[in-house]
Amino acid sequence: MRKLVLGAGCRRGVTVASLQQALAQFLEKNGIFQEEIVLIASCDLKSDEPGLLALAQELLVEIRFFPRAQLDRVSVPNPSSKVKDKIGIASVSEAAAILAGSGELLAAKHKYVNITFALAVK
Repeated sequence: MRKLVLGAGCRRGVTVASLQQALAQFLEKNGIFQEEIVLIASCDLKSDEPGLLALAQELLVEIRFFPRAQLDRVSVPNPSSKVKDKIGIASVSEAAAILAGSGELLAAKHKYVNITFALAVK
């Protein structure tokens, strides 16, 4: 079984239920089993985000947070002007997945309401 990193970006206050629903859609879209996710990665600005922390706990996986400066140095295929305007970097989900994984995306970011996911091989 593959070991995958889920890169996750979200707006403040996103519920764990919303994250679970988006994750189910994302996994189905990409033909991924939930058990393949071994790590969630995001931006350090989200280190106190209850929904993300609860999602990691429910999936029984570690969650890692990267500083914005480190995420901003990662070249990503789908930079976001919205994220750049909001927090000053071009990517959260893709950059975090790349940093925490093997350096290559398995699935580019996909946007849901207030949530963005990307996948990389661990």
